[in-house]
Amino acid sequence: MNNTNPQNEARELLQSVALSVWEQQAGLAVTADAKSVAADWRGSDCATIARAMQRVNAPAGVQATASPLLDFDFVRLAGIAVETGMAGAWEKQLANFAWMRGLGLLDFRENSLLTIAPDGFLEVAEGNPILPGLPAVTKESAYLKTYARLYKIGERLFEADQSGVFIRLGQQFALSAAAKQADIAYGVLIENPALADGQPWLSVDAGNQAPTGQNYSTPLTEQNLDNALAGLRAQRLNGLRLNLSARYLLVGADEELASRRLVRDLVTAGELTVIVEDRLTGHGFYLIADPEIMPTVARLSLTASKHPVDITASRSGAAMALEIRASADMGAAPMSRVGIYWTPRQ
Repeated sequence: MNNTNPQNEARELLQSVALSVWEQQAGLAVTADAKSVAADWRGSDCATIARAMQRVNAPAGVQATASPLLDFDFVRLAGIAVETGMAGAWEKQLANFAWMRGLGLLDFRENSLLTIAPDGFLEVAEGNPILPGLPAVTKESAYLKTYARLYKIGERLFEADQSGVFIRLGQQFALSAAAKQADIAYGVLIENPALADGQPWLSVDAGNQAPTGQNYSTPLTEQNLDNALAGLRAQRLNGLRLNLSARYLLVGADEELASRRLVRDLVTAGELTVIVEDRLTGHGFYLIADPEIMPTVARLSLTASKHPVDITASRSGAAMALEIRASADMGAAPMSRVGIYWTPRQ
């Protein structure tokens, strides 16, 4: 016996089609399938979709409300659409933070980041006991903070929209979240905070900052890059020679062209990725090792989050408007002095 509720089936199909329509109108590729008739709805405005949903949702004999755009199911669908746009766009933004190690924290209290330095292997003669090692452990503190905005959109502003407004709004939230994450992430590099031992994170004494004689005033040159690559290779941890190779080259906007030319001409394709960030302009350049091998900076988010932004939609009856709330839980913190090498600009 088939217990499927036809009304529920119709609602799910209508919501799927509506999302596909908005994605298509926002310029995203939409895959045609048996349940998608988005092409037939091309050019439909929000009010048309709202009225169709209202007819499916309204119980038999119940008069439809005058404002279908603020019907509960339409508001919920608008929130899903914004979330869809946010999720898709955020995935593309993650490339800008690939030089960091992503870590999920459980709460907003002070969290401890432990970095364990490996201990060297010793030869063991046959029959002799294996000597215990003593890996060095460093402990740094990290915090999450919440950043949020509330958008209130009047009904008349979007009822005739045919541009995929909700998907596009989610995409803009992704850009805003990426901008805030960049403020936090690159702010750590620029601030160069003291670690738990009271000493600066990046310094000549720590072996992760170029000596004064290797600073530079002209655009990045082959010699500057060669010195920095050698500096990263020479780093040691707990007495071990790590021989770390650079995976990312972080530069300011004023050195984008010079850095891309150098990497193109001198490095095998794919071995060293250039990441350009205007916030670093005037601060020199940074070489970062693969964070999966030797993480040096943590990008913090809540463990449960697929991406850092939570989207909620609700109706604002008094103003006849739709409220879209976006909140992001973010943070960044140094984890280790190894795996990064900074060459300041004079």
